[in-house]
Amino acid sequence: MKIELRVGTTLLAAALLASVLRANDAPPATDSALASLERRAPAESQLPNLNPGFWSDLSRLIDSDTLSTGDQFYRAAALAKWPAFQFRKTRVRYELLLAATARGHAAAQGELTDAWDGLLVSIGRPQRAGTISFGPGSELPAPDMAPECVAAVYKDPAQAAKKAAAANNNAEVKAIRDADQKVRQDWSKLSTADMQRVGEEDRARAVRIRAIIGAGGLRTASDFANASLVLQHSEAFAGYELAHELAVCSLVLGDRGMGRWLVAATYDRMLGSVGLDQRFGTQGEITFSSSAKPTVAETDERDICDNERLALGCPTLAAKRANFYTHGPRD
Repeated sequence: MKIELRVGTTLLAAALLASVLRANDAPPATDSALASLERRAPAESQLPNLNPGFWSDLSRLIDSDTLSTGDQFYRAAALAKWPAFQFRKTRVRYELLLAATARGHAAAQGELTDAWDGLLVSIGRPQRAGTISFGPGSELPAPDMAPECVAAVYKDPAQAAKKAAAANNNAEVKAIRDADQKVRQDWSKLSTADMQRVGEEDRARAVRIRAIIGAGGLRTASDFANASLVLQHSEAFAGYELAHELAVCSLVLGDRGMGRWLVAATYDRMLGSVGLDQRFGTQGEITFSSSAKPTVAETDERDICDNERLALGCPTLAAKRANFYTHGPRD
């Protein structure tokens, strides 16, 4: 009986091992789903043949939260390149490209510029790189070109990264960033007059940061992240837009900490400034009470997943709602 038990156990172990090997040899379910959509795309996601069912299937794949690698995010972004400039669909591609970039996908970096322009067009805003043109008679507003230091990073990320690695951080930008953060240690201790003063100081800091940007004074990933952190305390869309671009530059140049998280935070804040719900869950309901616990502001959860949030250094939405002060991964 003991011998039979050993033999049976050995055979069972062998069978389990064979099963594991077969599973490892088979394409992962997510890759298989992507491959299926890629086969369908030429006939279902290009003009004049647009099948709404194709987008529904892509949406379900994104919502399943199984995309996780840079390649998977990038492939999904390619499938989300819907012909029409519809905001809900255009933003999906851009967000997936951000996640792919955060996961180190080089090709995704190269597509950020036109995806960013497409997103801005979809909400009625001027492009920042002028990559989209409908020819004579177009009703598109004239491009509002991004600063040269931003354009240089978007145009050639690899070359920009080499220059950044050899440069020194801008001490003045760091000092402005430190002053910006010092006054925000405890809002509950600030009077109305104090908050008005902080607002005035924020505007002065933003003016100086913009001057430094215009003079080409941002050179390193830290410079871009520090400038982004200051400008995310702007008062309107234009400031948040530039803060987001600076954060993306910081990410592209290798910032895996504050710069990466700022990509999501500035994006959420920018959307909120024009009445759109945030996506990554970084923004809370405004409260100046020392006893009230902050809560996550309204978040549109369609066609976005927690793995995208994690890729950009944010916690899952559930974790953020359980404790607004929860931090995301620091890798």
